[in-house]
Amino acid sequence: MSRYKELLIKAPFAFALHRMRFDQEGKAIDYVFLEVNEAFENSTGLKAKDIIGKTLSECLPHDLGKGNRWVETYEEVCKTGRDRVFEEYSDALQKWFLVFAHAISEDMFTTIFMDTTKSWEMQSQIQETKDRFHLISRYSADWMLLLDKDLNVRYSSDAVEKILGFK
Repeated sequence: MSRYKELLIKAPFAFALHRMRFDQEGKAIDYVFLEVNEAFENSTGLKAKDIIGKTLSECLPHDLGKGNRWVETYEEVCKTGRDRVFEEYSDALQKWFLVFAHAISEDMFTTIFMDTTKSWEMQSQIQETKDRFHLISRYSADWMLLLDKDLNVRYSSDAVEKILGFK
């Protein structure tokens, strides 16, 4: 086993090797899982023994909806030879992934990725908290003023703005 292959198999990030499948007109229609590491199994819940040699449509049919966005992205990587980094949601796995895709040839590519679902959930919770805070402060008669360390106004409630006349 080459040192690079050993590194990818043992890596703490998810890795997969794929072969693209094309229709008679040369348009990518699916891809086959050729190799995955343990981190891939842990991130996706899919076991190598169940997916190696199978296509995306066989393993995760829900992800082929919405215009085959996974297939289209990887087709672009294979055809242009340009690496791509993107974040995408898997409908089938109900998870967000940050993906690095790299073409090995016109029909083979690798993916290295990590599950970013928790980050998305935290961002969503932060936004919900901000929205609630602004809603409460907007309709509250209480003064709410947020200053930074230099005493610059970072936030003021509607009550402060009405009484003092500034934002």
